[in-house]
This record gives sequence, C-alpha cells and structure tokens, in this order.
Amino acid sequence: MRKSNKLSKTIWIHALSVGEVTSALPLVRALHENEPSILLVFSATTVSGLQLAKEKIGPYVDFVSAFPIDMLPVVRRFIRHIQPNLFVLIETDFWPNVLGQLSRSNVYSILVNGRVSEKSMLTYLRYGFFFKPMFDNFNLLCVQTKNDAANLHRLGIKQSKLKTLGNLKYGAAFDEKNVTTSQDTLIPVNHLLILCGSTHRGEELVLLEAFKNLQRNHNNLHLAIAPRDISRSDEIILLSQQFHLTRSLFSLHSPDLVDLLVIDTIGDLNSLYFMADIAFIGGSLVAEGGHNPLEAARASCPIVFGPHMEDFSEISDELLRCDAAYLVTDRRSVESTIDCLISSAELRQEAGKQARSCIEKHDEIIPAHLQLIRKIL
Repeated sequence: MRKSNKLSKTIWIHALSVGEVTSALPLVRALHENEPSILLVFSATTVSGLQLAKEKIGPYVDFVSAFPIDMLPVVRRFIRHIQPNLFVLIETDFWPNVLGQLSRSNVYSILVNGRVSEKSMLTYLRYGFFFKPMFDNFNLLCVQTKNDAANLHRLGIKQSKLKTLGNLKYGAAFDEKNVTTSQDTLIPVNHLLILCGSTHRGEELVLLEAFKNLQRNHNNLHLAIAPRDISRSDEIILLSQQFHLTRSLFSLHSPDLVDLLVIDTIGDLNSLYFMADIAFIGGSLVAEGGHNPLEAARASCPIVFGPHMEDFSEISDELLRCDAAYLVTDRRSVESTIDCLISSAELRQEAGKQARSCIEKHDEIIPAHLQLIRKIL
C-alpha cells in the first residue's frame, strides 16, 4: 500500500460479492480520477467478489484485501493498519464488531446504495434491539428510494442520518469502459443470440425447452446461459443433452458454432450482453428475487424476466413502464415472448432503445455520490 502523508486521506470501501463490486466500480474509478491524493482501500467478502475486485477494482485503488474476520482483535488490527478516515459500505454486509470499532475509532462511516426490502424490514423490526444500535454506528445512511428511508426511520433511525441518492447500480450500468462490443466474436452477424444471465436451478430446464421449440422455426438461433453459480456449468451441459443441442463451455474458447454456450467464467457477463439480441434475467422465474437487469439495458437489449424481481422491483417496474422489458411466467410465455422478439427486428430495436434511454435518465448518480464524499472529507 502506498505510504500516506499528513495531508492525504484514506477511504476504505467494502463490497460483499460480485454484484456489489460491480456497483462500486464506477464510484471507485471516479474517486481515483478526481481525487488522486486520496488513498483507496477496497475489500470484499466472498471469494468470487474478491477475485473480481482484484481484476476490475485493483487498477484504481492502492490495496485490495479480503474483509477482516468479525473478531475484535482482528478488526482492531486491520483498522490500525489502514487508518481510514472514511468507511464506505456498498449496499449490505453488516458486521457488528467492524461497525462498532469504526465508531469507537471515530471513523466516519456511511452506507451507500442501501436497500430495505419488506422481508428485511420485518427482521429489523423484530430484532430491533440488535439492528437499531448497529445502524446507529453509521454517520450517514444513503439509500436508494424514499421508501427505503421511511423504513429505516420506522426502525428509529434519525431523519438527519438518512439521505436518498438513488440506485448506484444505475451508475454501474452507465459505465461502459472496458466493454467488448463486437457481436461476431460469438456468432455470425446474421444469427441471433439469447443470453440468459445469472440463472438458477429450475430455470435452465424451462429455457432449454423453450429454446429447442423456438429452433424449429428459427434455425439461426443460439442460446447462452450464464449460471449465477458457475460451479453448476457442467450440470447445465448435462441437462442440455436431452435436447440434443450442440454445446460448449465459454472457457474452452471453441471455434465451433454451437447451439448452446454455457458461460463458466466470472466478470464477462456485462460485455456479453453487448453481443446478445435478447436478454433473459435469471433468478426471476424461481423465487430468488431476480438479478440486475441494468447491464442488459445498457447494451440496448430487449429484456425478459419472470415474476420474481423483488430485489430489483423499482428497476424492473421502470423498465416495464418504458416498454423495454417483458414479463413472463412459465415456459409457454417465455417461448411466445421470445418468438415475438425474434420475429421482429423492429420490435427488438425499439425495446432495446427504450432500455438504453431508461438508464441514461440516471446518469447523475455517480457525480452525486462523489460530491457527498468530498463534503465528508
């Protein structure tokens, strides 16, 4: 880590896993580019999150670390080592010893991109004796919506500690540096690609069956499935055998044109959306709360998702209102919706255009967060 001087400040930014690391990237880059004297330390909790942070965040910070184990001696040693002036938590991953020690050490702590689902709120209220003091350790809680702020206020958090700054994921979606956009790297230009991002068990079978049926009338169609847990990649390859599809793993870099490509790598999904003609958002046909559709929207992809988008309800509702997304409920609706999109280049283009416009309305997100951090320091 770069040695600090008396004038430099240190910011410790923490993200739980891959999704939060992705959200943090444009904010970290903005700090690196606009505040070069600031020392930046970044941490992540999960193995996949730490791997992505080292690859994507590493060039813009002074140090990338695993998050310290939430035991006081370990936490104290870590905080003494990096000597942060500001701690920024991205969305979630609340550890009482870390937050408590930061408060006792007079380190200004903020939550950014905070979100309080109804399910989480019930837990917070039920165990208020634990969660209220933990949230009080923050100097400022920056949440995505006014409803999130109202929920935390119900918990007893002072209004003066609450600030609504919008969803940082919009900023991540608007960020297009280091994105590959050449479509013919996966399929020929006159072929169509359906990309299913962050799928869960129970969804792949539906998608494979719908795809096989669609192939009967569209022989230039290809399917890419990116499971949320890439360790399931071989499982999906085996599952596809019953449909007699030609198939390959993305990591093999096979030169052959196949029906099914299983994405078994981390950090490539954002770029792959730019090569897709239609995007399906995983975790939405099964009760997993959905995943971030903004990466597909940034790539001007028409978006399809199921009824379980609870974790991204604000974003998914906006995409539906903009005619940028389509709601499906089962195999038949998946098949019929995608068939309509395949059959009309004009419909795909208009939905993709609306998806892109939807995120461009939120391009002030990163500047607003940057301005807030400047005021604190």
